[in-house]
Amino acid sequence: DARRELRKVALLAPELVAARLELGCLLVQAGQAAAADRELRRAAELDPDHATLHRCRGPLLRQRGDLSSAEQQLRRALAKDPTDATALYELGLVLALQGRAPQALHELHRVVARRPRWAGGHFALAFVAARLDRTEQAEQAAKRALRLKPDDPAARLLLADLCAHQGKRAEARRHYRRFLARVPPDLAHEQGRVG
Repeated sequence: DARRELRKVALLAPELVAARLELGCLLVQAGQAAAADRELRRAAELDPDHATLHRCRGPLLRQRGDLSSAEQQLRRALAKDPTDATALYELGLVLALQGRAPQALHELHRVVARRPRWAGGHFALAFVAARLDRTEQAEQAAKRALRLKPDDPAARLLLADLCAHQGKRAEARRHYRRFLARVPPDLAHEQGRVG
């Protein structure tokens, strides 16, 4: 049977599986869903239970709006490697999109514990904490994200909004100005911060 032969190839040349998985993951990140799906399917023919396969399928399914399947894939990846910060991060995003913010916050805390120097993890934590009205926690996470990546416009805007929400007008203005200095005028108008 062809599948058995493909699995033999995977055992003899594991770098082929790794290469297909890596390419599939890169294509997911680049937003090229069809090409990513094709490469991930080819990798699945070689090794259907590879942790990286599940971790990369999760974001692909999330991008397609299939949140339940994305969650399943990410949980399968985490069953193989519970310390995979990328899978935890993606699971946090999926849970937040499903309206399960408390669970998302839990997973995102695990992310920043494992990768404390990852600005994206801190930003996601700040965003979800803000949705739960945990303003101080959100503000601290946004500040950590900006310490790690000072030019991140999304984190800057979130921090400005959090400061404004807390009545910290001078600090909010300072962050709005820094945000506006970094983004094209058209985007600033779309964000409703100008005019």
